[in-house]
Amino acid sequence: MVRFTRVKVVLILHARSPEEAEAVAAALAADDAGGSCSAVSTRREGERVAIEIECWCSSPLTRARSLADDVLRSLGAIPLR
Repeated sequence: MVRFTRVKVVLILHARSPEEAEAVAAALAADDAGGSCSAVSTRREGERVAIEIECWCSSPLTRARSLADDVLRSLGAIPLR
């Protein structure tokens, strides 16, 4: 079995306009955080919004996937359970 010690996931979203990208980035940036074993950061690049998720805890892949799911749910990209 492969063991990861660090995982980095980058989600790139393409908005319809720079204004929409700014609104999405601002909303997501409110949840940016750093913890003892993970960090989430958001930045806007024109009409693109980049969300970077880094995890280095005991199960970094599981944690990164969970955080990515949270981001996608908050955008309505996947349904709430």
